Amino acid sequence: NFLLGNAQGHRGYPIVYCSDGFCELTGFGRTEVMQKNCSCHFLYGSGTSEQVTQGVEKALESKEEYQAEV
Repeated sequence: NFLLGNAQGHRGYPIVYCSDGFCELTGFGRTEVMQKNCSCHFLYGSGTSEQVTQGVEKALESKEEYQAEV
């Protein structure tokens, strides 16, 4: 279950692909996900740790792969 974002000069790192498994896991439709950015704030809740949110932001800035449970 994954998504891909475009970090090539685009502000906001738009999501350009999400797997069927990602949609099934999150309950979001592909068209909903494709309108979001890779920071995935739409997945964060009250139980999301600050360490995870900072890790996502750091990975986006450094254009590196990052895996986390949100």
